[in-house]
Amino acid sequence: MPRFESLTDHIFRLRVPFMSVYTTVFLIRTPAGDAIVDAATTDSDVEAYILPALDEAGVTNVRCLIASHNHSDHAGGIPRLAKAFPDADLIALAVGRRPSDGELLLDHLEIVHLPGHCADALGVFDRRSDALISCDCLQLYGLGCFGTGVSLPERYLESLDKLASRRIAHIFAAHDYHPLGFRADGDEEVARYLAVCREALLCIAATIAKNPTLDDAAVAEFYNKTTGLPTISAATVGKVRETEALFL
Repeated sequence: MPRFESLTDHIFRLRVPFMSVYTTVFLIRTPAGDAIVDAATTDSDVEAYILPALDEAGVTNVRCLIASHNHSDHAGGIPRLAKAFPDADLIALAVGRRPSDGELLLDHLEIVHLPGHCADALGVFDRRSDALISCDCLQLYGLGCFGTGVSLPERYLESLDKLASRRIAHIFAAHDYHPLGFRADGDEEVARYLAVCREALLCIAATIAKNPTLDDAAVAEFYNKTTGLPTISAATVGKVRETEALFL
């Protein structure tokens, strides 16, 4: 039986298989009702994992369905989940109702716009525990064949600065990103998590700088063969190259 795992008194996660890794559905409980963040990849994921886990947890009052961003392993199951909870408010930057940055939901949950991984990326901050559900907003070095996935490096760095300026006690990501995993707890771990996100882009920029005659595909190939880190794409190299001045 799929079950939600407790992360704090109010936040729970459900891991759902995705390719060779997993994606995560988060459940946040409040006195005003419950919020679900992300919905895995397919209708089958919703039916085989999410709905049984919600039933097992006794969830009946879902008030908000939040899509952290419009990538298939996070938003693919949203239409099926929305059918299961037709009265819930569908909240996303790409589909549904667009939330404003800093908007408060269910009295405790703050929407935080965090573009960088993609333009529509957002996190959810639970003010009761100062916990940030970052989903894919904080990439570290990526994982496996999904190396650091940042399509907007300049905005990603701005998002890191934004988070560094506020009090965060916990970070909960959607995947086990290299090398720190899916969570950070306490000031020191949170600061390290944000620093490694920045470090990952610096590593790509340094590889570009050391190989000035190589094109994006060749830089990616060199990086993937020599670093031992999750593999990056030529597209990621190209995006970092476009903003290379940020890393000098």
